[in-house]
Amino acid sequence: MKTKLTFLSACFIGLGLVGCGSESGHPKPGLVALEKQGELRVGNTVSANSRCNDCEQIQYTWMLDMNRNGIWGDSVFVDGQLVSDKEIQGQRYTLSSDEYGVKARLEMQYQVEGKAKSDFVIYQPVLVEKIFSNNFGDVAFLKSNGELVTWAYGQIDTHDGIEKVFESDYGLAAQDTTGKLITWQRSAMPSDMAPIYHAKSFHSNQGGGFAVIQGDGSVVTWGDHYSGGDSADVQTQLVDVESIYGAKYAFAALKNDKTVVAWGGGDAGDSNQVQADLTDVEMIIENERSFAVIKADNTVVTWGELNYGGYTKSFRDELENILNVFSNRTHFPDTYDNGTDFIAIKKDGAVISWGADTYSDLRDVRRQSIPGAKEIFSTWGAYVALTESGNVKVWGSERLGGNSTSVSHQLTQIKTIVPNANAFTALKEDGSVVSWGFDNCGGTNNATAGITDIVQVEATTCAFAAVRADGSLVAWGDQFGGGDLSSATGALSRTILLKAAEDKFLALQQDGTVAAWGLDVVNDAEAWQLLQAYLEPRDEEIESSIWSVFL
Repeated sequence: MKTKLTFLSACFIGLGLVGCGSESGHPKPGLVALEKQGELRVGNTVSANSRCNDCEQIQYTWMLDMNRNGIWGDSVFVDGQLVSDKEIQGQRYTLSSDEYGVKARLEMQYQVEGKAKSDFVIYQPVLVEKIFSNNFGDVAFLKSNGELVTWAYGQIDTHDGIEKVFESDYGLAAQDTTGKLITWQRSAMPSDMAPIYHAKSFHSNQGGGFAVIQGDGSVVTWGDHYSGGDSADVQTQLVDVESIYGAKYAFAALKNDKTVVAWGGGDAGDSNQVQADLTDVEMIIENERSFAVIKADNTVVTWGELNYGGYTKSFRDELENILNVFSNRTHFPDTYDNGTDFIAIKKDGAVISWGADTYSDLRDVRRQSIPGAKEIFSTWGAYVALTESGNVKVWGSERLGGNSTSVSHQLTQIKTIVPNANAFTALKEDGSVVSWGFDNCGGTNNATAGITDIVQVEATTCAFAAVRADGSLVAWGDQFGGGDLSSATGALSRTILLKAAEDKFLALQQDGTVAAWGLDVVNDAEAWQLLQAYLEPRDEEIESSIWSVFL
């Protein structure tokens, strides 16, 4: 254990302290103090300060643990890239953007009484590095020191020693440095349930079912029994599982042998009628109450509720030569199910859709030609097909984005589409954006007129926000749904990460602070004010050769 001792005027024999007074009353030669001045924040300049009696040839070196492994001066591969620690000579240096949250070691080389000496101090900037959220608006903030701060139901919790966070549609979980799964609030594991270690992935559904794939490919479930929280009936089949997908009340697992196991409530939890066809499966797609799979031969098999695209026997011949399948399920929970359809892109350029979307009046199967279609996006009742050439085709409810006539001349060279529940925003290759759909939810956008340097767009249920190249923000749409930046908690400076969480936006700033705005923030202002205190950035001195001794 290392203990920081308070410097006293008397000398303590054997503790290795330096700078004690000599018998003659003159200061003893040597280093008394070494510290940094300034905060370790991007753009800040920090300097080395020392107090050293009769010291000569003083040199300062800053080491930055860029690969974050706690070893100084090494190079390791991180996510396939070789990352080397940095070394800066001199008394001061200015932090660059890639040094956000990185540990810093300040070393001082000097001579005293003709002897070369070296001492150091290590600092850890403690600030938010990642933000996680789910479709219910729960959020979690992972700090650079492994501390996790969570907000759900207006309640704030903290957890220490967190290594990673699992983000799923309707739940959040974390893994600590021992490999143990940490859960809280709506995803909390029962107290009598055995702990889970070294989870491969974490999954959830809207009905309250939770599932974890363990390192050996087996599956553990908990939560609402009707919604897949009880997998007893299929437990022996849940081995060698590769991935899990969640409909509203059911789960489907894709195994390494390319077969599928389904469980949970409703028809989506029972695949018996098509089980013989669930082989050579490459991908599973879910909507609210049905599943669809794409097989290796480019055919599609479905099961689930009839009105949700789960029954396709009457047009089975259409479900061949399929390139990709999408559902119109959005990330915005609604009182009524909004994910009722499947949309498939075929090799011949046709787009077919089936299900029970009452807005776009899709019944049985609808076929339309959209050559080069590569991706489908949807609101609660409208669709956009984005083509390889950067053009779009829209259909569905005019009120919810199914009519783009007013902006059709601008819809070229589209990079991606970002939908909220009621409108679409297209991000173009030149950094400009085009919006259409329900006016009150961002379908009419004057906020970004003339702007051509947008790099990121996010959406809440009824608003949009965008980050510009300089880190400044633009927002539009419903005032309380996140379309008004003036209600943001905390100062908006240079945003390095923008995150949407149901009806609010969260912006991580270059200085380590987090700004928030939207409906949840307004309705629970006291909790968000308290949260700011938990997220306040600080620097911690975690090790020093000067004052620390082993006891």
